[in-house]
Amino acid sequence: MIIGSTQLTSTSTVDASVERLRYLAQHGLWKDLGEEAVSFELDGTPISLFDHDVWDFKPHKIGTELTLVNFRFPDCTVPIRLIQELKAVALAYIYHSRDAYRINSVRSKIDCLKKLAYSLHESGASSFEGLTIETLKGLIKTGAFVIRDVDIGVINSLNDLADFLPFNVNLSERLTLRKLNVKQPEKEQHPVIPLRIYMEALNTFTIEILYWHKYKEQLEEAVLAALKYEMSQARRMIQRLRHGRCGFGQLFNNADKKYFEFISELKKHKVPLVDHGKNELWNVIWDKTNPQLRTDFYEPFPAKTIGNVRFGSHHEVKDFCRRLDSKCRYLVLCLSGMRSNELLQIAPEYGAQTIELDGLPIYLFHTKQQKITPGYQGQNDVYVTTRNGHLAYDLLNALNRPVRTWLANQGSKVWLLNGFTQLRKPRSVHRSGNVLSSLRWLFSNQKHSFSVDLNSDDIEMLRRSDPEKTFNIGDKWHLTPHQLRRSLAYYLVGMQLADYPQLKQQFSHYSIAMTMYYARNASSFSKMHHDLEKERARQQGQLYSNLTQKAMNGIKLGGGQGKVMFSESLSGRDISPEYFEKEIKSGRKHIHALAPGMYCINRMCSMRIGIELSECSDCDWSIVESSAYAQTARVESIKILETVQIQNALSPDIVAFHMVRIQAAEKIMADMGLDFERYQLKGNEVSGLISSTV
Repeated sequence: MIIGSTQLTSTSTVDASVERLRYLAQHGLWKDLGEEAVSFELDGTPISLFDHDVWDFKPHKIGTELTLVNFRFPDCTVPIRLIQELKAVALAYIYHSRDAYRINSVRSKIDCLKKLAYSLHESGASSFEGLTIETLKGLIKTGAFVIRDVDIGVINSLNDLADFLPFNVNLSERLTLRKLNVKQPEKEQHPVIPLRIYMEALNTFTIEILYWHKYKEQLEEAVLAALKYEMSQARRMIQRLRHGRCGFGQLFNNADKKYFEFISELKKHKVPLVDHGKNELWNVIWDKTNPQLRTDFYEPFPAKTIGNVRFGSHHEVKDFCRRLDSKCRYLVLCLSGMRSNELLQIAPEYGAQTIELDGLPIYLFHTKQQKITPGYQGQNDVYVTTRNGHLAYDLLNALNRPVRTWLANQGSKVWLLNGFTQLRKPRSVHRSGNVLSSLRWLFSNQKHSFSVDLNSDDIEMLRRSDPEKTFNIGDKWHLTPHQLRRSLAYYLVGMQLADYPQLKQQFSHYSIAMTMYYARNASSFSKMHHDLEKERARQQGQLYSNLTQKAMNGIKLGGGQGKVMFSESLSGRDISPEYFEKEIKSGRKHIHALAPGMYCINRMCSMRIGIELSECSDCDWSIVESSAYAQTARVESIKILETVQIQNALSPDIVAFHMVRIQAAEKIMADMGLDFERYQLKGNEVSGLISSTV
């Protein structure tokens, strides 16, 4: 089934249409299908018909994703039967699959199957029934179909949808690249940023963003002023040229190839350069060739002083804002772990949000989720960040707003990020490669208060974190966005600021193994970096001291050890951070994070991969400072149970797992003195399941 930011109104008419689509598509009744509606407005009004080459699912749009599913084959003629079967597969994904897909995901899957359909056609097949394991091996061997790892899941999904398709799926087993005799290419691994560079860049850019955030309105006005200035001056110079009041040299750069293309097109269409503004084709050719303009004959730009910087030209405004924009991007990625393409597609005005848990502000980024995890209910597109991460995003948003507003007024598609180089012709940044290039530019072409040249300490650190790679002293560090993601995971684990379960939630990975990959070799970190060990012990000592101080002040703590701390007399005892730091270094005490606001003092427990609330709620070693994680886990399990119940897919295992989880969460919430109504799974059909499993 398809998911979206707005849900289709369920009406008897729409439900009947969807059911009719299922029946007609399943039985291959193409003539009857032709005029059937396949997409609907929120009120049930049809949008696209089955016979249309392009289907529009705009009501299901999330963020800036595209909503058109295209079945055209512009460069070749593919049998109509294959195209009709493709459309049947699309309907199965959209309306009948048990999995939840975004429309962008459906688009990607259909694009993959279009390539496969073309290859089948070239091999002489006219239906997907001709797709067998041997056929696929043959197409791959001859190079007719170049298969990627992502294509495997799409092809395997045909078996999952088989009940809704008009053709027999003749794939006898689930496929892998290995089964198809395809050697999986080794993926380029992203190294951990050396700690010195990572921390110095983080601290330096944070100081800058905190300073310039105070002037975000003035900076936004400066970008708008530069945009208007560049456009007006370009129009003025073009008018002077067309009326013969200035020469080539004042307007064009002779080294610009587009200038020669512009002159050639004018001659080709017999359009005079000096036309006194009368020839409409002049503008068409200008817009088509888009030659570069010299700016040294522009009128003076009004000087501006913002903060401690004076801007004497529009170039200085653009260059400064471009650098600041890149530093904001760096901090947003560094302080959240989100992917660069998620940053691109984040909703500008709603991407940063704050919620309160137990009176504490929690800073969040809401992004376009790309990986659907087990139990996903449309809510996992969230990254936790810090206040500084929010400030960086806020400043980034302000810097890009003038260009975004201008593009929106022109009817163009808008994105969060935009270019600052050519404000005469503003453009949005919509490719993750542009984020990559801006961060590379930030490290390679800029002077900073820190060096990005690798020193001996950096090399030794890299030898531990990425032993399979080779680095040399004096090499410049080349930054990529994904390095920020892996580095955050590596250092969180290395410093024990978080454990694997929290990283899984933060990085939205499909499995804990992927998260462990990101943090691979983190355990070796302590062998080489005594200063990191000291920092970890300092932070743990501070945490132990804070928890003990709360208990002494009468603040309720949950968990077995938390209750002991709350009930025992602590008067006259040393509870300073320095004391606990010393105890931790000596090995007499230990503490590690289980989840936000939940800790354990059992050293043997510190390498657990998963968190089970039922094990922690009454464990003698656990300390619960906040019930936030328990509340979140309870809400998640309730949503999963109710969703599965609606789908009539409840089983004893599902009920048992989630009811035990809910009851453990409620035990923690009760221990913390929270008011709540205990949850009961309603429905006559589940009473037997609950009594037999919980």
